[in-house]
Amino acid sequence: MRMADEDPWKRSMIGFFVSYKLPFHAIQSIANRVWKVHGLEKTTVMSNGFMIFRFTTVEAIGEILARGPWLFGGKAIILQQWQPGFMFDKSKIKTIPVWARLQGLPFPLWNKDGLSLAA
Repeated sequence: MRMADEDPWKRSMIGFFVSYKLPFHAIQSIANRVWKVHGLEKTTVMSNGFMIFRFTTVEAIGEILARGPWLFGGKAIILQQWQPGFMFDKSKIKTIPVWARLQGLPFPLWNKDGLSLAA
């Protein structure tokens, strides 16, 4: 069944923490501080830990995702643009991005082979 009013959802981004939960006021405060300039309209936190961030434009979401990864309260937040059929169920998530810092890695190793060797 198609949603009657998809527009607010098209302008929404879904977020969650893998194994951490921040209080609503902390999430809202951080989101407003870093994304208000991108047109953040509303922040909603669901009881299952998912967060919904609604923006004034779809383009804002693309800009934010391109500038990631993002940390909220020092914890990595997983973000994705809302898609029709999205299920707010963490057990349905198949992949999670992982970031690693390899400090002091020599410049010649900054490629696929070099990173594989270092790992």
